[in-house]
Amino acid sequence: MTDEDRTVADLLRSAVDSAVVPSYRRLADHERHEKGPGDAVTAADREAEAIIEAGLRQMAPDSLVVGEEAASAEPAFLERARDHETVWFVDPLDGTNNFAAGIPLFDAMIAKVVGGRTRAAWILDALGGQMAWAGLGTGALLDGERLAVAAPEAPARIEGAIALRFFKGGAAGAVAERFDRVGFVMQPRCAALTYLWLASGRLHYALYRRLYPWDHVAGALLHAEAGGYAAHVDGTAYDPFALPLGQGYLLAPDRALWAALRDALGLAPTP
Repeated sequence: MTDEDRTVADLLRSAVDSAVVPSYRRLADHERHEKGPGDAVTAADREAEAIIEAGLRQMAPDSLVVGEEAASAEPAFLERARDHETVWFVDPLDGTNNFAAGIPLFDAMIAKVVGGRTRAAWILDALGGQMAWAGLGTGALLDGERLAVAAPEAPARIEGAIALRFFKGGAAGAVAERFDRVGFVMQPRCAALTYLWLASGRLHYALYRRLYPWDHVAGALLHAEAGGYAAHVDGTAYDPFALPLGQGYLLAPDRALWAALRDALGLAPTP
C-alpha cells in the first residue's frame, strides 16, 4: 500500500467511526427517509459522505468525488464522471436498509478510477472494523492478509448471493425457478459485504443487475485481485461507467464456473 492508500483507509475508517457506528440503532425518526420505494437514506449516510468527500478533495483537489447521496440527488452528476481523469466513487454506508432496521449487515466503500480503470479499492466492515484493500495488479488484502476466492466446485455444491429485485418482467422468476440447480442462495442486501465474502472465499458467486458504481466498482476490483473472474452475462468486461441497469453481472472463482453458473441459472444474453 502507498501512503495515499493508507490515507484513504484512515479517512474511510474515521468517517464510519464518527458518523455511522454511533448512530446504529440510535436513529431518530427525522434522521431516516426514503429516496424511493424501499430505498432508505439516513443522516449517517449524508454525514459520512460529507466527511469522506472533504478529505478526498483536500488530498486530491483536481479529482472528482462521486458519492451515492450526491449522485442520487443529481443524476446528471454521474453522467459527467466519465469526462474526468480521476474519479472517486464513495458509498459511505452500503446496506442502509439493514442499518436503519438495526440489522448488522452494512459496510462502506471507496474506489479510485483513473483513466477509466479502477486502480484501488477500500471496503470497511463497519462494525467488525476489518479493512479490505486492493490495488490493480498487486492483489487484495484484509487487514494485511492476502485474500483469495473460493476453490471452484460444481454449481449444485456452491453458495452465492443473487439480487433479483432489479430483474425485469418474468426474468426474476425465471432465475428463481433454477435455484435448485445451484447451492445455497442468499441476499444480504449489502453489496460490500457480499464482495468481502466473495474475495475471502466464504461465497462462490454473486449475480447483480443494478450496477451503480458506488455499489460495485470497489468490490469488482477486490474480487478480481483475489483471483476471481467476473463479466456481464453477455461476456463483456465490467465497466465502472456502465449503465446502471444491464443484462446482469456475474462473479465466480474462475471462468469455467462462471460459464457453468450462467448456464445453470439460464442467463443467456439478450440478442
